[in-house]
Amino acid sequence: MENKSLIFYGLMRSGNHAIIHWLAKAISSPLNKEYKTMIYTNKDKKLVFFNDCTNTVMQIMGIFNKYSDYDNIWGSVEDFYKKKERLVIEPILKNPIQVFIFRDLIDCYKSRKKLFGSDVTLESTIDSYLKLYEESQKTPSDIII
Repeated sequence: MENKSLIFYGLMRSGNHAIIHWLAKAISSPLNKEYKTMIYTNKDKKLVFFNDCTNTVMQIMGIFNKYSDYDNIWGSVEDFYKKKERLVIEPILKNPIQVFIFRDLIDCYKSRKKLFGSDVTLESTIDSYLKLYEESQKTPSDIII
């Protein structure tokens, strides 16, 4: 059976994971951490979610192959426009549905500012938001949230 693949694109510190976990719970069972903060699976082993699909550690470790027979394979990429050449999950995704997530800009800015400090400006956050929007318009996406 061909798996159902989703790839989520969003901004770092914008609350993407809340939406992803909510969707997983709605279609199956809640996701549990399997490997640090990178891999989540549900208890019936039907859904796997790879957080940060630009992390080459997962590719080097050959982790993706372990999950290739799951019914649902999801991945997320934050700040995609900075990392698209490093997208390492593609080999196991079969015609993924692309989902672009746009959350509240001000909350994203506040969260980034709290974590990263003075290097973050409202202008840089707006710039990231606009780049994600531009990418969503160039990339044939199936869903925009």
